[in-house]
Amino acid sequence: RIDRIVGRGSTATVAIATDALLGSESGPRRVVLKRFEADASGHALRHARRELATLLTLPDRCAPKVLGFHADRAGGAILVTAWEPSSPPRHLGELPRQRLVPRP
Repeated sequence: RIDRIVGRGSTATVAIATDALLGSESGPRRVVLKRFEADASGHALRHARRELATLLTLPDRCAPKVLGFHADRAGGAILVTAWEPSSPPRHLGELPRQRLVPRP
């Protein structure tokens, strides 16, 4: 069930949804659906596959967990990832000071 649309771009629409089938005994699971709209040029499907490949190559905990990917014959695709709430952005001045270059 789609709960809300959170963004629309030139190639995709992103929604937060609830998936009872992926849930556990404690309840349904929240997921993010990213629907890449089919176009005559095939750019949407290439973009979707590139995004999927990028997510799968990132180290654990650096990207949302990929739960599924579906490409249709019309050239569209849906990428399903686990929904992971994020904290609000912090101002650079609030971050602890660290040396960016290690000492020799």
